[in-house]
Amino acid sequence: QTATIAAWNIEGFSPIDDTKARRLARAIGNLQPDVILLTEVNPDSVANEIRNDLNGYRSTILNQTASQNIAILSKNAVTVTNVQLIPGSDDGNPRLRKALAANVRVGEFDFLLIGVHMKAGRPKPGSSNPQPVRTRQAQAIEFFIRRQLAPPNRERDVLLVGDYNMIPGQDNVNFATISPGPSNNEFLRFISSELGTDAFSHINLCTEEGADGNLLDGFAISRRFTREFIPDTIAILDFDNRIFGTRRNRELDCEEYTDRLSDHLPLVALFRTTQDDD
Repeated sequence: QTATIAAWNIEGFSPIDDTKARRLARAIGNLQPDVILLTEVNPDSVANEIRNDLNGYRSTILNQTASQNIAILSKNAVTVTNVQLIPGSDDGNPRLRKALAANVRVGEFDFLLIGVHMKAGRPKPGSSNPQPVRTRQAQAIEFFIRRQLAPPNRERDVLLVGDYNMIPGQDNVNFATISPGPSNNEFLRFISSELGTDAFSHINLCTEEGADGNLLDGFAISRRFTREFIPDTIAILDFDNRIFGTRRNRELDCEEYTDRLSDHLPLVALFRTTQDDD
């Protein structure tokens, strides 16, 4: 009666080898998400390699000019249609990633899934500021969402997930731009930002206490329409979660996790699937 929707940057800055692909597949198999959005898929064939190691999943990926791609893994019972890349969401730069959009149905819950991997980086003296690039990417995505909401379309449930490369509080202009509607009535609700100021999904540094990082990854829903979201279920899976463990089910520490899997942690949320409110 519930669906697990997840997003995970699998750190494909360098090509992902077969060993890491099997480790990623094992973790995803332990989590058993109905839908998981993967970013930094490199090469594209990794999506199929992970799918082949799973039981009962399919992969969805479109060709991009960027070396790091975006893919959807979904259980066979999940319907994924109308898959497309969002025009202009790479800011016209072939080295950046276009956002991936698809209509998804899990049980009775149907929604527009938008997977993003925005321009990375923080403002630094002597270098270009990446924030205006993300703002232009956000404008293209916001325009796409508004167009999808226009008649005769009836779908009002939108899930915007992935590697935002936007930090709550630091990149408010990017968050405001990507969500249709005025600031006092935004269309999107960034449920990942509700995890608190100490939450992090990107690991900058492993420490004696555990890890230090930023909340670069995001998860948003339609504020007024996605009543299928189960309150308080948005979560970041810590690196010592048992789903990431070795074959002997041993928990990983921070350095083992970043060496074996990724420098990002998955975001997960639960949704009711027994009825659709559209």
